Amino acid sequence: MRIGWIGVGEVGGILGAALAQQSGVSSVAGFDLQWAQGAHAQAAQARAKALGIEPLATLDALLAQSDVIFSAVTAANTEAVAQAAAGCMRAGQWL
Repeated sequence: MRIGWIGVGEVGGILGAALAQQSGVSSVAGFDLQWAQGAHAQAAQARAKALGIEPLATLDALLAQSDVIFSAVTAANTEAVAQAAAGCMRAGQWL
């Protein structure tokens, strides 16, 4: 199973790293808007890699390679992220 994380901050990083260690999980990838912005983007991507999470540049790329997607964004962004993901998801994927 290929896992995708939207929002790879503290919560997404911890849970993504834990899932990466589980049998049956072939990969864990992540997408976070913070990686495209700000002075700490490279450090945040390096942290994700160290946790076993492959950082991806776009939501589309994440959805293209994930079977199950988790969202760990702030409550204020939950609906917008779900709507953006819904427009890119394929049959059989779970969010």
